[in-house]
Amino acid sequence: MSASTPLAPPLRRSPITAAAYSAVITWGWFVFASGPVLPLIGLDMGLSKTLVGLHATFLSVGSVASAPLLVPIVRRVRRWGAMALGCGLVSLAAVLLSVGSLFPGWGLAMTLAGMVTAGFGGTMLIATSSAVMDEHHGRASNAAVSEANGLGSGLGVLAPLLVGASVGLGLTWRPALLAMLVVACAALLLLRRVLDLDHQGRLDASPLRAVPAPATDATGRRYPLPRRVWVILAVTMSGVGMEVSLNTWSAELLRERTVLDAAGASAAVAAFALGMALGRFVAVPLAQRWTSSHLLRVALGVLALGWTLMWLATLASTSWVSLAVVGLALSGAGAGAFFPIGSAWLVRSSAGQAERGMARVSVGVGLAAGIVPFGVGVVADAVGIHLALLFVPFGLAAVTLGLAVLRSRAVHD
Repeated sequence: MSASTPLAPPLRRSPITAAAYSAVITWGWFVFASGPVLPLIGLDMGLSKTLVGLHATFLSVGSVASAPLLVPIVRRVRRWGAMALGCGLVSLAAVLLSVGSLFPGWGLAMTLAGMVTAGFGGTMLIATSSAVMDEHHGRASNAAVSEANGLGSGLGVLAPLLVGASVGLGLTWRPALLAMLVVACAALLLLRRVLDLDHQGRLDASPLRAVPAPATDATGRRYPLPRRVWVILAVTMSGVGMEVSLNTWSAELLRERTVLDAAGASAAVAAFALGMALGRFVAVPLAQRWTSSHLLRVALGVLALGWTLMWLATLASTSWVSLAVVGLALSGAGAGAFFPIGSAWLVRSSAGQAERGMARVSVGVGLAAGIVPFGVGVVADAVGIHLALLFVPFGLAAVTLGLAVLRSRAVHD
């Protein structure tokens, strides 16, 4: 089958689509707001960089810990209930982060608990919204998930800008982070509106009211997930590991190897987020014509080109800042495709067990996001960040191998 053969129907958006998008946007806002806030929390509380970095690890802990509870929770409260729970937990996380530094004795415990809570809530939001989009849009879910994540990244860029504006006005960072409550409430109101329309018989919101398919047969034997699910998961984990590591360490690379100071290097990393958003939006029309494997091969090439430009621009010269930033943006465009495309592909390949599939994604992505950037940091302490980022070619090779395995087994969308 040609990679350019029409494979999916057009993406037809509905109020159900909007409800699913709002869940992704809610999580995206928290992620992009908490990023610049955590160092400021560290300054307020007098934390070392190690303890500040520990917050990201605890976010991954929450994501991994939530995975075995995901299916039982959705089975009990349905998908819309799990989405509402996710909004509530992420809002609670924002509150814990905001008030933690006000309690010197308990501050660190409160902020770390907030990150675990956020990881749990984020899993609820992403897993249920992905399952809803898969059931509601079918073969067009690739485009829907990409667009949802593009909106999450695009609107999420506003969060650090709001943090900067709030601090600049002398209001501290707390109002910007607590804006999370407004975003979550808007998502809940939209979800409530969709359910009201369903009760009135004006639309069918069954994807929101659905529960996970049984994981066992009549004899109690557990249905196995298809083997290709694990290969897709490995590809997605490799992509997310590269994405999070580049997002975490690019500012340090630019600060050490270019003329940019710490502030300029941090601002330049916005190019990575913008690249991610653009890449995900571009993937929407392409997802209606290309297979997931072909989309990820293209993303792999864009990421490889972007990383090469950035790494070479910082190899021996401190004057190629523009080239390094262009490479960073291209890296974001390529890396940003792996989670939405990979997770949508995995859900479609999970034999009708969307929540089980997304639970595996939550564990895998949580481990990749928690371990890989930490490993890069450990290596960077020994050899410098420039050489430590040579891990990216190994990630690219892992993705190439995974896609080759999937292709050799004739696994298509």
